[in-house]
Amino acid sequence: MSTDRARAIAVHFDVDVMDSAEIPLADWPHYDALSFGDAMRCLSVFVGSPKLAALVVTEINPDHDPDGLLVRQFVDAFAGAMRPVAANAARR
Repeated sequence: MSTDRARAIAVHFDVDVMDSAEIPLADWPHYDALSFGDAMRCLSVFVGSPKLAALVVTEINPDHDPDGLLVRQFVDAFAGAMRPVAANAARR
C-alpha cells in the first residue's frame, strides 16, 4: 500500500462492525462480523498511522448494557487501541 497518496486520513469506527453475539452494543445486530479483539487490533493499526487526522466512533448504545460492563470493556480496550496515537504524539 502506498503511503504517498494521502496527506491525512480519517478513521470512522462504527461499533456494529463487531459481532453482536460477543459485544451487543450496536443498535442493529450484526453476526459473523469481526470479533471484539480483532476489531480493536484493526483500530490500533489504523490509528497508528502518523497521517491520522480524525477519529469518529459511532453507535454505542448503553441501553443494550444495563450493568455497564460491556461499555466499560469497550472503553478499556478502545483506550488500549489508542496507544499508537499517544506514541505518535510523543514523537512530534
